Amino acid sequence: MPKPQTYAASVRKDTVNSVRSLSFNKRGWATDLILIALACIVLYLGFHWLRPLANPDEGRYSEIPYEMVQSGDWVTPRLNGVPYFYKPPLFYWMQAVSIELFGIGRTSLRLANSMMAIFTIMFTYAAARLLYNSRRTALFSAAVLATSIIFFAMGQIATLDMTLSAFLSAGLFSILLGFEASSARVRGVWFFAAFVFMALALMTKGLIGVVIPGAVVFIYWILTGIARPFKRVVWSDVLWCALGIAAFAAITVPWHVLVSAANPPFEGSEGLFSQNHHGQGFFWYYFVHEHFLRYVDVETSMRGQPWYFFILCLLAGFLPWTLILYQSVSSAASGGWRNMRGGNPKALYLCVWIAFVLVFFSISKSKLIPYIIPVFPALAVLAGAYLSKLWKDPVRSSLRPTVLCFSVFGLVLAVVPPVVYYILSAKEKLEQPSSAVFWALSALLLVSASLAGFFALKGKPRAGLITVLAASALFLLGFNPIGAQAQRAGCEELVKVLKKARTNSETVCVYGYGDAQDLPLWLGEVVTVAISAPEEQSFGYLREERIHRSRYINSNEEFSEFLKSGKKIFLVCRVRDIPAMEEFSSPLKLKELYRNSRMALLCTQ
Repeated sequence: MPKPQTYAASVRKDTVNSVRSLSFNKRGWATDLILIALACIVLYLGFHWLRPLANPDEGRYSEIPYEMVQSGDWVTPRLNGVPYFYKPPLFYWMQAVSIELFGIGRTSLRLANSMMAIFTIMFTYAAARLLYNSRRTALFSAAVLATSIIFFAMGQIATLDMTLSAFLSAGLFSILLGFEASSARVRGVWFFAAFVFMALALMTKGLIGVVIPGAVVFIYWILTGIARPFKRVVWSDVLWCALGIAAFAAITVPWHVLVSAANPPFEGSEGLFSQNHHGQGFFWYYFVHEHFLRYVDVETSMRGQPWYFFILCLLAGFLPWTLILYQSVSSAASGGWRNMRGGNPKALYLCVWIAFVLVFFSISKSKLIPYIIPVFPALAVLAGAYLSKLWKDPVRSSLRPTVLCFSVFGLVLAVVPPVVYYILSAKEKLEQPSSAVFWALSALLLVSASLAGFFALKGKPRAGLITVLAASALFLLGFNPIGAQAQRAGCEELVKVLKKARTNSETVCVYGYGDAQDLPLWLGEVVTVAISAPEEQSFGYLREERIHRSRYINSNEEFSEFLKSGKKIFLVCRVRDIPAMEEFSSPLKLKELYRNSRMALLCTQ
């Protein structure tokens, strides 16, 4: 009769199984992660300095943390001095830390966003390697994600969406890794990590950080048998989940309590379920307006799009890997439903993840391109597994026709950059027209596509695939140089002229604040706004109207009187609005001090 296992022996065995299940003892982990990090730093951080901040998003999400640093109030976010309750503050805090460490600059203001993109790529590598026990699958997954066009683009633009995607993906991967773990201890650690990542996602963009993982897990349980995950439950799982819930509360509750206390509803405001925002406090605006009304009411969100909008975004945003999207999903589902449900549940989980995010946002009445980013890590793992399968046996697999497909696509795409240049140039949409970058990208596509096709035809499809990967990365390096020419100009250079012309702290007024949200950032102070507060500021403005009334001009008549007051006023407006500004100030003449393709700086004296 075998001897009963002692507790110590059980712990030792559990520890050994934990290490084995993580696979960290296999070679290449450190090397791969270091190389991925270095490559992504060059790709994602290398050319930030070339492109000005994009308004309104980058201006807004840089100005809010700058005001936190200046005021010392890290509880209530403010935009141009006005409370701004659209989203939780985690990304603002990350931006504020970057500002504290590195000051105000194009790279420092994009650093947190790009680092979150790099974190997502590295976590995707780790998750793919653990799930498939394959270094090759992990490397392909990381490479596919890093070179997907919309994922890369959003890794360059400072918004909340990349950080949300990073924490959502880490949470969803952690849950799946917990399900797949062979050890109770490892399973518990991953579940604890999932709670932490969901809390961070919630603190980035609200309840969506919990809704999406919760719904994905519930649907996955329904499809695989809701009782199945509970068959292996032990007391340690309960303990780890309890610790996870405690960590979740510790991360999310304090700020929500503090900001609710600092911004309560006014006396006489309507109930929590009212659509009337007058007198409401933070709690109503944050939960009812932002989480419910914007999702179900297109008039509240003002971001309506057709139901198929995100399908198109996914197909375009996953390029060039859209060419193998169908094959990747088909490969994961090979063997039919029963095999996927019983023999390949991780692929089923990834498919549920992709499908739910796509459907959830397609139903929403608020649609913006960045919302689709959370599907890309799951897509990248499926594509990475498929490419790994092709790579393993290039002779018998369809690697050769796949590379030839990429080659043809690259040859066709090679004509696009110069055509885009001439269209933008003819419409005078370029700040400093130069065709060099456009022609360089065209030459890159032509040469790399030809080389990939040559390798495929010569029976070396692996070399062709490496060429495709390298060309995809090099092509993306053109994003910021082209953005420097094609992106709408901000206020950075305008403020340099303004600071030289301004001598006695004269009033600075902006007409059309939505296109100049980086103005207070570069100027280092809040500005006067005409006419009326923008929609995204209206709630915060109404709460503190008495404080900010002198800086917000609410009518054409008031604005005209303001310009004719006899004081020296610096006026920032869109170039197209200059005739209207001259009409408002008539018979006074406005002096033009600066203009770029979009914005102008005028002066009343």
